[in-house]
Amino acid sequence: MKTLHKLVLCTTALITMPPLQAAQLNVLTADARVRSDGSISSSIDLADAGIAWKDSCYVAVIELPELSAGTEFSMADFSLMSQKYGSVTFNGDLYGLGYRTSSDVVAGDYYKGSLDATETLLQDNFLDSSMSINYVNYHTSSAGDSALTDYLNAQYTASAADRLNGDDIYVFLRVSPDTGATGGSYRYYNIKTADNSGTKPMLTYETAAIPEAGTLSLLAVSGIALLLFRRKRG
Repeated sequence: MKTLHKLVLCTTALITMPPLQAAQLNVLTADARVRSDGSISSSIDLADAGIAWKDSCYVAVIELPELSAGTEFSMADFSLMSQKYGSVTFNGDLYGLGYRTSSDVVAGDYYKGSLDATETLLQDNFLDSSMSINYVNYHTSSAGDSALTDYLNAQYTASAADRLNGDDIYVFLRVSPDTGATGGSYRYYNIKTADNSGTKPMLTYETAAIPEAGTLSLLAVSGIALLLFRRKRG
């Protein structure tokens, strides 16, 4: 009984270990509006994602921080200020694009339409047509946070060789309209960019130690022990 009690206490301590690092990163001013004609505008304080003179999407640029050895992202959240303009009947999906060693947004980052199978969907309907006509600070959902955390860890792992060479690593988060419609009246989501004097797009994250194989085994054994103990008591 005492052994089991110690095992449970040890497991609880492992599960509730505090994050090693918690930080907030503003999106870089390299963020941009990308239009369907290939034009890129990065020195603007408002970007639109939707249907206008040219269809457009918004791409946020974030420099990946260097993590301490043996750690990984344990939580991540993305937020931005946005409002809808016009008769918006479509939603804005949030995607994670592949990392690059340059912070430049490129014409190929443009996308409009339903699910993009070539990129990582972080949150379907991150911005939705029922949102306010006033500016509100929108955050990724709990599911979006989880997907964003996995995405950041995947990009960090994939960029290991480039980081070893001393390169800076950038990730790109895209908000794109999930409609194939075009033309007609202007209707889009206005997004305050990193150049805006107000609230800027931001990544909030935490890191924690990567569980070792022995730790994972201990968690598994503890779970089995607890299950057997409950069955015995029952």
